Parts: sequence; C-alpha cells; structure tokens
Amino acid sequence: MKKLLITMGDPGGVGPEIIVKALGARGITKSCVPIVIGNSRIMSKALRLLGDSRKLREIPSPKEAENNVRLIDIINIKHRDLSPLLHNKPTAAGGEACVSYIEKAAELLMRNQANAIVTAPISKEALKMAGFSWPGHTEMLAELSRTKQFAMMIVGGPLRVILVTIHTALKNVPGLITRQQILK
Repeated sequence: MKKLLITMGDPGGVGPEIIVKALGARGITKSCVPIVIGNSRIMSKALRLLGDSRKLREIPSPKEAENNVRLIDIINIKHRDLSPLLHNKPTAAGGEACVSYIEKAAELLMRNQANAIVTAPISKEALKMAGFSWPGHTEMLAELSRTKQFAMMIVGGPLRVILVTIHTALKNVPGLITRQQILK
C-alpha cells in the first residue's frame, strides 16, 4: 500500500486539526498508509481539542508505519521551545517549524521511503518572518528536489488541473497567461 507523508503545516494554524479530521475519514486507511510529519505534542493537542480518542504513535521512519484506524503514525520533529508555536498567529518559529516538516518529508520521498506528500496549510507570513523567500510549497519543494521545471497540480477524482499562474493577484492574471505559458 502507498505511504503518504502529511506535513503538519503551521503549528499555530489549522493544519493539525485538518489532519486529525482528514485521517478520521471513513476508508482513508483502505487507500494509503498515512504518516504525519510534525510535532507529536502539537498533534496530541489537536486530538484533545477535537475530542478524538485515537492515539499518536511515534515512528522513526515510514518503514514502521501501519494501517491502524486507532492510531496516527507520526515522525516527530522536536522543537527546543513549543511556546512560540502555539499562539494561533504567524510567528518566525512557526515558519521554521513548517520548513522543517517539509524538508523531512522531501528527504524521505527522495530516498524512496514514501510515495507522495500532502501538505497542510502553511503561513506565508510566518515563512517570511523566519527569513525564507519561497512564496509557497511548490517553489520550496522544487528547490529541495533541485527541480528546474515544475508546476502546481490540483487533483480531484478524474480531474487534473495544472495552474498557469500562482501566487499572484487576480488583476494580474490576464497579462500572465500566454500561449507559451500554457504549453509549458
């Protein structure tokens, strides 16, 4: 079964709660082996907040992941101090944490220890506060994988859509769409 890495997103944001709810969806463990990349204390807080009785199980690598509806497997990324991460607003510490989760997931994927990455929401403001210049996940993953040509794809059922423009104001979109960009 395919191993799916799920990065926790901004620790002070909605990512942990979204993950808890998504992994509670009926049939999720029939289609993949989900593995959270994030902080176990923050994910535990999200479980408690949502009244979810499942337990977290810290694993050292995707090899140890299991399909168990009563457990959420997590590769724990520790932080020196969690307090700056829990303010429910963008912080530099939150931006650094987001990057650490995505870097770990990219590393595992490039080592063929998993099959795909799903990313929970990050705060672009927190990334900037932490000194990172990526506008989003797509550019970060492209740089981490040393990929020159890349695009963001949205998948829903049989539909596959590659975006021609990303991270730009809607008023600028018409001027950015060209035949060459579409064919690229």
